[in-house]
Amino acid sequence: MRRLLTVYGLILAVFFVLAVPSQAETVAAFGRLDTSGNPAFTIDDSHVFDARSDAKIQARTVRDMELITATEETLTSADSGKVLIATATSTTTFTLPDAAEDLEFSIVAGEGQTVKVDPATTDDTIYYLTLDGGDEIDSAGASADSVTIRYYKANTWIPVQMKGSWTDGGSS
Repeated sequence: MRRLLTVYGLILAVFFVLAVPSQAETVAAFGRLDTSGNPAFTIDDSHVFDARSDAKIQARTVRDMELITATEETLTSADSGKVLIATATSTTTFTLPDAAEDLEFSIVAGEGQTVKVDPATTDDTIYYLTLDGGDEIDSAGASADSVTIRYYKANTWIPVQMKGSWTDGGSS
């Protein structure tokens, strides 16, 4: 009987050890520490990724690329998010649509030509240098001059990334 109780005791002990989940061990931690010293992100030994409730992830995605062979290109909301590469050997003008939320265009001079970015109307302004409503921005004409321009607020575009020299091209 004593031996039977010992076996039952061992079985119960094994059951409780297996039934209580063990604390996963953190194998990687990264990101800014909070005031308590906790990292923004952790990965445990079970390969579980976890994030603090205030942690943010920013990711870059590969975007569609479109070669523009024309010297005049009127952009639409369907072009938003694309990388538009001007391939004509002469000046290429990109006309933006009316400024609207969530629109962003990346424009690149692929052939060393001048690229012009023109608002759709004189009501829209590109918030750069001393541009007035309807003024375009012009690249200097170097290969790989580029601008990423994004909706900022009503009737306003803002360049968020530029390479090369860009000037106030006046109204077209």
